[in-house]
Amino acid sequence: MIYCKRNSTQSPAIKSNSPQISNIVSTIVFMKKTSVLFLAVGTIVLFSNCFKKAHPTAQKTPAEEMDYAKTHYTDAQRTTGKGLYEKSCGQCHDLPLTGDYTIAQWDGILPKMFEKSKMGYDDAGLVKAYVIYNSKK
Repeated sequence: MIYCKRNSTQSPAIKSNSPQISNIVSTIVFMKKTSVLFLAVGTIVLFSNCFKKAHPTAQKTPAEEMDYAKTHYTDAQRTTGKGLYEKSCGQCHDLPLTGDYTIAQWDGILPKMFEKSKMGYDDAGLVKAYVIYNSKK
């Protein structure tokens, strides 16, 4: 504290500035905390977009999926899907018959397998078209 030489009292100018200095210091501390918070949130958002996501699957009914496999893929594409299914899927495990599972069951199996195999989106579509087209009705 600063004291006047004439009398031992605190200077009025210093008294009136003390709350202002305190406000400035608390504002600086608040700004530092806010900056750290924004930096942390920004980092999380940035890194959350860097990780590989599973192949998107639309929420379709089994009938819609069967119709899609029939109308959007040719027989040649489904045959290519069969070859990919046998080659890629058969590397890791014995292949189940496509007719052993329903469309709903395949919808639970395929996304996990596509992720494990790191199969590209287009190839995964061909495999899915083959499997859905030949699944248990």
